[in-house]
Amino acid sequence: MRARYFLVLFLMALLWAIPVFAAEGAEDHGEEAHGNASNELAWKIANFALLAGGLGYLIYKKGLPYFRSRTESIRKDIEEADRIRRQAEERAAEMDRRMANLQATIDEMRRQAGEEMAAENDRIRRETESALEKVKHNAEQEIAGATKAARHEVKSYGAELALQLAEGKLQSLLNEAADDALVSSFLEDIEKSRAKARKELN
Repeated sequence: MRARYFLVLFLMALLWAIPVFAAEGAEDHGEEAHGNASNELAWKIANFALLAGGLGYLIYKKGLPYFRSRTESIRKDIEEADRIRRQAEERAAEMDRRMANLQATIDEMRRQAGEEMAAENDRIRRETESALEKVKHNAEQEIAGATKAARHEVKSYGAELALQLAEGKLQSLLNEAADDALVSSFLEDIEKSRAKARKELN
């Protein structure tokens, strides 16, 4: 690779030096200037052709791959930019679709939330009614038990009170009967005493 560079540089230097040597030769031989004008033109054309050929060779060997790689790089960059642009457009379109469907999504979420809330309220209502029913049932059982116990206690107290009253009445009756018996016995004794006294007086 370096040998080619040196070869090209040598050819370019040689092509550059040929017109200089030709010009010096023309100055030394002034009398031949007119005849050498055509030679000088030929040398210039040859020099230009060699220079153009060398430049063409360099451009072909170095420039074309460079421009080819540069073109390929630019093409890849353009393709990448197109891909990124398409992705951005797809994302933007997706965002537009989502935004368009956002209201429908919100409405659906509200509907679902309403249904869930209604179901939860219904569940809470059923549980509350069941709990109240249990409390009511337990309260009724407790009231029935308390009423039964109270009735039993009232009956027991009533029976005891009736016994006490009966006992009191019996005692009072017995006392009255005893008093009556005493009074009757006393009156009989008095009558006997009177009768006896009358007999004695007669």
